[in-house]
Amino acid sequence: MRIKLARSEGILEGLARADFDSIREHALAMKRFSRLERWARVKNEDYQDELRAFDQANRDLIRQADAKNLEGATLAFFQLTNSCVSCHRVVRDDVPRLRGQGERLTHIAKHLVPYYSDGPQQGRPADGEFSPGTKFAVERQAGSYWLVLSDDGTRGYVAADALQKISTGATTEQEEP
Repeated sequence: MRIKLARSEGILEGLARADFDSIREHALAMKRFSRLERWARVKNEDYQDELRAFDQANRDLIRQADAKNLEGATLAFFQLTNSCVSCHRVVRDDVPRLRGQGERLTHIAKHLVPYYSDGPQQGRPADGEFSPGTKFAVERQAGSYWLVLSDDGTRGYVAADALQKISTGATTEQEEP
């Protein structure tokens, strides 16, 4: 998301300056990044629909930038932004809600913990950080990383040794979720 956000800011600046090369450059970067997201949530048809809407709006944006059509590019950017907002709504609705389900929250962050949305092998900086004391439900183990769902509904991969089991206070290095 952060990469797309930075690129969308570049597109907005390009629109404001009528810099069609910049618009095209940022839209092409988002197109490349979007391909990496294809596999995520493969079974969620609503998510896949939103990705298709994003891809279509992004193609329109590139086409309008190539045509040097500022009004068309602006409309395509609006459609692109709308697809992002819609997709995030789908993702939020797909995340299991943990509020009121304290029994599922089994681990806590021992310190500031970086997380990766697509896995630690994603080849880019962490997508964010969990604060010390954040509580988690562990969904599955992935090597030395675990896929967790935080108490606020954020899902990501974190280093297992950064977590501590709530009930015993022992580190999770050797424990199974």
